[in-house]
Amino acid sequence: MRRTAGLVLLIFISQMLQAQVKRDMLTGDLVKQKKEKSPDAGAWKKKIFFGGNLGLQFGTITLLDISPMLGFRITDKLHAGIGGTYNYYANRLYNRSTTLYGTRIFGRYFFTNQFFVHAEQEWLYNRFFFYPDNWLDTRLVGIGYRQSLGEHVFFDFMALWNFNNPTTRYYTNPVLRAGFCIR
Repeated sequence: MRRTAGLVLLIFISQMLQAQVKRDMLTGDLVKQKKEKSPDAGAWKKKIFFGGNLGLQFGTITLLDISPMLGFRITDKLHAGIGGTYNYYANRLYNRSTTLYGTRIFGRYFFTNQFFVHAEQEWLYNRFFFYPDNWLDTRLVGIGYRQSLGEHVFFDFMALWNFNNPTTRYYTNPVLRAGFCIR
């Protein structure tokens, strides 16, 4: 008798649940709940930022620097990304010029909304004046300051130090960079 009553109760409950699911499907409540619970499909796009550095110098030494970057905000405080570099360098004293180009990866950790630590690894292909064709492998670490220019536009200023062997340095310490960031 108990088994029969339990079986009838189980069938009755399953029919009630089935009717509830059918009703929710017809009214769209089940679909609405799934949409509310699913994460925003475009949320990762809001974490992407881009920008870079532009530099010009004229005189005995002429320098043109174009260094775009693309990054991702892993958390509000930790950012990482990639970038490219193109440098035209000419020295009138030696009547020579060269082009350097390459890539870099970087990471930033923000202590506050304005101050951060920056570390990067850069690889530049070099046809330097007194050296044969080769790749320069440069590690730069330093501090930075970010100034907001609007809700999504920022000006970044960094002071970086080159930790390479002095005979293979392309940059002299400190390396000062100014650029922008849009997110």
